[in-house]
Formats: sequence, C-alpha cells, structure tokens
Amino acid sequence: MYLTFQKLLLVGDDMNKELTKNADILTNYRERLDLEDRFTFDKMLEYAKVHAKTGGNSKMNVFETMLMGIVLEQQKEIHRLKQVLLS
Repeated sequence: MYLTFQKLLLVGDDMNKELTKNADILTNYRERLDLEDRFTFDKMLEYAKVHAKTGGNSKMNVFETMLMGIVLEQQKEIHRLKQVLLS
C-alpha cells in the first residue's frame, strides 16, 4: 500500500526536512493535479524517500537526491517490464 501524501512529507532526514520546508508548494501543486496524476506524484515522492539515505552519503543536494531516486526507481521498473515482455 502506498503512503499517504501527508505521511510522505513527515518522515525524517535532510530530504524530509526539505520536503517539509516546501510542503505548501508541493501540496498546492498536488491539489491542482487530477486524481491519476496525484497517485503518480505520490508514488514519485515515495521513490525519492526510498533512496533518501543514499543522498545523505553523497555530495548531491536534496533536490538532486530526490530526482536521482525517482529516476533510479523508474529505470528499475522499465527493466522489470522489459524482462516480462521478453519472457
């Protein structure tokens, strides 16, 4: 089950402090999305949080860490789907 948007904004570490600091902007943006896009947006934030600790050990800033976490998880999903299609 996916985390709720509010819970995505409240879990610890530097990235989460950054998310909390920008919660109004993120919430405002999310509210303007249609229902399907909200689901996708929440999933992207969830992807970013999966890799939050990795970013803390790198020289990337919080936003770069979030983006790399999202891209990495999307690439894993693409790879998984290719494997399914080829089998």
